[in-house]
Amino acid sequence: MTKAYRTESWLHPDLYVGPSVIDGNGVYSRSPLSRGDVIAIWGGKVFTREDVDAGRAKDHTMVAVDDGVFLGSEPQDDYTSDDFMNHSCSPNIGMKDEVTLVTRSEIPIGVELTADYSLWLDNPSYVMKKRCNCRTSGCRTMVTGRDWRLAIVQSRNRGYFSPFLRRRIARMNLSGDSTMNVLVTGGSRGIGNAIAADLVAAGHKVLIVGRNKETLDHAVSGLARGALEVPLACEGDVSSEADRTRLTRYCTETGFMPEVLVLNAGTFIEGTLMESNPESYFGTMTVNLDACYHLVQAFGPAMSARGRGRVILIGSTAAYEPYPLGPLYGVSKWALRGFAVNLRRELMHKGVGVTFVAPGGTFTDLWAGEKLSDDRLMLPSDVGRLVRTILELSPQAVVEEVIFRPMLGDIHE
Repeated sequence: MTKAYRTESWLHPDLYVGPSVIDGNGVYSRSPLSRGDVIAIWGGKVFTREDVDAGRAKDHTMVAVDDGVFLGSEPQDDYTSDDFMNHSCSPNIGMKDEVTLVTRSEIPIGVELTADYSLWLDNPSYVMKKRCNCRTSGCRTMVTGRDWRLAIVQSRNRGYFSPFLRRRIARMNLSGDSTMNVLVTGGSRGIGNAIAADLVAAGHKVLIVGRNKETLDHAVSGLARGALEVPLACEGDVSSEADRTRLTRYCTETGFMPEVLVLNAGTFIEGTLMESNPESYFGTMTVNLDACYHLVQAFGPAMSARGRGRVILIGSTAAYEPYPLGPLYGVSKWALRGFAVNLRRELMHKGVGVTFVAPGGTFTDLWAGEKLSDDRLMLPSDVGRLVRTILELSPQAVVEEVIFRPMLGDIHE
């Protein structure tokens, strides 16, 4: 049974609302504050998650006090000064218990009082309406109701989470639960779909991207069966700048901030290098290399700011040797491997791991119609299991490159 709380909040008498450089108005104190000073003891009404989802509660006032139980205000309640407290990714206010806000350091007159909303926010569907403007070096850019799960957020706010979230974090760390938001390109079929299936089964929240809506819808239906987190889907061609822009907009609107990029979309064109035309060459490089570069540019900065993430580039054994079956494909995978090696060096101190996964011959549409025995090609699920395992390693471990082939070797001719 949930314990009783104040019907109204108590606020430090010197608090006032004034203009903020972060967003609109903010909260300040007319007197200097010492570390540990109590600035607010929240009160209000107890709500269930169903109440919150149905709009029966003032969304931004909700603080999690138990699993699916929140304390906050009703939509018609008047605003109080603490309602104007802005989020900061490097805050000076924390939680002493589930309803008490305290200062984390000395705060002079004129310095805005800020808190990280993740200290009390447990609502997977919540996304802060505006991008964060706290202007701190560790700004996460987008603030969501899942941020308390991030290692960087836990590290910066240790000791200042609400008791309920402290218990959640302790259970998560004890159990090794590290489920993440994973974006999989080329996720509607073949290797990409197999990777998505394994990650959905592991409890990760997955967004698949594919060019064909019918194929994409069919893939989502298959992945959703028995899933803890129903996968999302975004139709688009990752080689198209317009479609990539639409993808990033979709992520913003749905609150899906990728913590893992599985860049799998690719194309294969037969023919020798000397017989190929510029259209084939640039088309191959645009899909197999350039799209990966642009997607890392789009989502990498937020991953770096959060101090957690993985970029998994699906390459090929064609990146290590001549590939007469499709030399344009081979050249693009050599280039992708070079991109992976250099990106790994750039992101290693940001908490973001980069892995180049190089499968050999795998049974996909590329081999459809070929008369081959079952033991000559690997299964797409082999790649899926490997990617899942990579994500189950400890945060301080990273697989830089992995090569695996059919037992009998690759088929080159």
